[in-house]
Amino acid sequence: MRHGLQVGVVRPWAQYGLPLEERTLAQALCEAGYATAIVGKWHLGHFAPEYLPTRRGFDHQYGHYNGALDYFTHERDGGFDWHADDKVNRDEGYSTHLIAKDAARFVAETAGKKPFFLYVPFNAVHSPHQAPPEYMAPYANLKGERLKYAGMLAAMDEAVGTIVAAVEKAGVLDHTLFIFSSDNGGPQPGQVTDNGKYRAGKGTLYEGGVRVAAFASWKGHIKAGATILSPCTLPKNFVSPKIWGE
Repeated sequence: MRHGLQVGVVRPWAQYGLPLEERTLAQALCEAGYATAIVGKWHLGHFAPEYLPTRRGFDHQYGHYNGALDYFTHERDGGFDWHADDKVNRDEGYSTHLIAKDAARFVAETAGKKPFFLYVPFNAVHSPHQAPPEYMAPYANLKGERLKYAGMLAAMDEAVGTIVAAVEKAGVLDHTLFIFSSDNGGPQPGQVTDNGKYRAGKGTLYEGGVRVAAFASWKGHIKAGATILSPCTLPKNFVSPKIWGE
């Protein structure tokens, strides 16, 4: 919000990005001795090398720079957008599967050797709504975009399980904090998604737009099944700085 991104994301091929003076979590953890990786969507600018993930604290990058990516061709607005360590990568396949595979590989190669921070921003379940037929088959009672959305969600759920299984196989499950969150409420409620009792959806400041599914899990540290009802809020003495670009 300090950079005006609450009113619009960094557009494809835009000539700006997250200001270079902004220190990322990845940079802080890298300095603390963690191995760091981003597998999925960057979306914070890519018009110059210094704005790319591997220059912003990540030892490893895999995935795409823009949002709303085609899940199969990996294109956005006529440009190819799939990269590994900030170089063009031609891996073929459904993006959710590719992200899960690379994330699991990073865990297998890193866990137990040094602490690691793995950030996995799936492009699922963002539009365009695309899913392999086998993931939509169990939801044949649904129609149109909602059917596709269900298939996309099922594929992402499976992908999350793949990553968790990799952590468990590496023997570090008890030492790993998992944080999962959506970044907005469901789009097109009533047609594609269902935000339940909450008003409106993605792109609004109503509860349907800002209340999201989220959880944190850390065996032995966070009580299983606990629920926190308090909203995430800014401190009372918070003063909003000048928006970037004003």
